Amino acid sequence: MAIRVLAGLRILASARVLQYPDQKLRFFSNLFPKSSPGEDPELGSLLKNQSFSDPDPTIVGFLKGSPKPINLESKIEFLKDLGFEKHEIDQILHSFPAIASIDVEDRLRPLSDEFHELGFSSNEVREAVIHNPRLLGVEAGELAKCVELLKRLKCRSAIKKKILSKGSLNAVMETKLRIDCLCGYGLIRRDAFRVLWFEPRPIIYKLEDMEKKIEFLIHKLGFSIDCLVEAPEFLGVKLEKQVVPRCNVIEHLRSIGGLGFELGLKDLIRPSKLKFYNMFVKPYPDCVEIFGRFSRDVENKPKVLGDHSC
Repeated sequence: MAIRVLAGLRILASARVLQYPDQKLRFFSNLFPKSSPGEDPELGSLLKNQSFSDPDPTIVGFLKGSPKPINLESKIEFLKDLGFEKHEIDQILHSFPAIASIDVEDRLRPLSDEFHELGFSSNEVREAVIHNPRLLGVEAGELAKCVELLKRLKCRSAIKKKILSKGSLNAVMETKLRIDCLCGYGLIRRDAFRVLWFEPRPIIYKLEDMEKKIEFLIHKLGFSIDCLVEAPEFLGVKLEKQVVPRCNVIEHLRSIGGLGFELGLKDLIRPSKLKFYNMFVKPYPDCVEIFGRFSRDVENKPKVLGDHSC
């Protein structure tokens, strides 16, 4: 009992995802049997010894319930069988506390089998899990499509090299996280794979950067998530450098009635910097100032035949 409670408290204290009362309640409801500090002297002493002299009322309230306990020891034994050292298991438990609620036989073991069926060695699996413990939360069967996507990529070799720089399995996991992100915003799974196949650069960018672009797309530009299917390159360009200046120009033109047609996302993103400048900036003195230093960049750039920079 004490070991399980202590492990749970350590996980709770270090888990960023458990920062709200309802999250803590759900987590503890999957971890502890019926008990409370007042009813169990051992538990009350343990709380005080771990600097919980005034225990969180959410935890105390939970411990008075009657949830189904979870066998955390089985997860630890499973990780040991995979070759993880004690300090690595501690790191995994702290970084991915949700593993406490994942069944070994129904989820973790089939997932381990799938890793090997997909051709990943035990060492690759170990390194990938240490780098990203959330890999252990993947449902069996989810990784195969991501593996296939990475095999079919036709991007520049430099981009593919960066994608695979931390190992193939880590690249698969990063791909899955971005697929999940797109689906979380409402894109169907088939289209999410299509977007990343056409524009794989988000895999090498931070997930937060991708989320920031999608938020900008929906709430600032007013486009739906489905527009990414027609213009997936939006997720590959730099937001502050390439999107925001163009957005400011278009907003100004709309406000003065200088835009004679409705722009789609691809109309905003695909033109080169020079083409966009000639179409929407140069004819309007106010827009030259709004475009700022990007106007000077275009005006001062030597004209080279066949230059299609963006």
